[in-house]
Amino acid sequence: MLLFICTSTSYSQVIVSDSVSNSQIWRPTMFRISYDLVGPLQNAISRSRGAWEVTGEVDLNNLFVIGAFGNEHFDYGDSSYHYRSDGNYNRIGFDLNMIPRDEYDSELFFGFRYATSRFQESLSGERNIFQWGKGYFNEQNTDMKATWIEFTAGMKAKVWKNLFMGYTLRLKIKMGVQGEQNLETYRIPGYGLAEDNNFWGINYYAAWRFNFAQKYVRPSKFQKE
Repeated sequence: MLLFICTSTSYSQVIVSDSVSNSQIWRPTMFRISYDLVGPLQNAISRSRGAWEVTGEVDLNNLFVIGAFGNEHFDYGDSSYHYRSDGNYNRIGFDLNMIPRDEYDSELFFGFRYATSRFQESLSGERNIFQWGKGYFNEQNTDMKATWIEFTAGMKAKVWKNLFMGYTLRLKIKMGVQGEQNLETYRIPGYGLAEDNNFWGINYYAAWRFNFAQKYVRPSKFQKE
């Protein structure tokens, strides 16, 4: 593993050339793994909400094919009720790098994701029942599925060797929720409030890039002139 990491650092410069073939341009040159920093911050601030997410990506020219997997849980309540939502989610899609010839390997991108979430939720507490006084309830949705799409924008910048930092801004558009039983869904892991058809989100990432081939690009028209 140490040898692989050391070897991966040797490919870092983008070579711009007119004589580059299509096979060289579209050949994958790196794999990058990212960890979301927002989730651990939420865990540190409050136990009522926590998350983690890992993302992997491979480059194809200035296109990055991306897959992500994460988990989120939410706990809300007071002395009279308690709500909990917990589950996993995944995203798959791509980002298009708008500055592929940057000498510092910085990226400014726009992209798209298709996302799904599998989760369960429960609501328990007490309520007043006419003529009978207080009663207790415990409602559950045990096998839920939600789907949505995302339009993304953001940036990444190299901070040290193959270490990158960056953020992704997301506009999430809900497509559907399946599996509701006796409880109306309130919170969807990976998405947000179920009652909102559109939801904004942002993630901050730390990432490490493993290079396994030299990256080649053709000069832009501006560079040729």
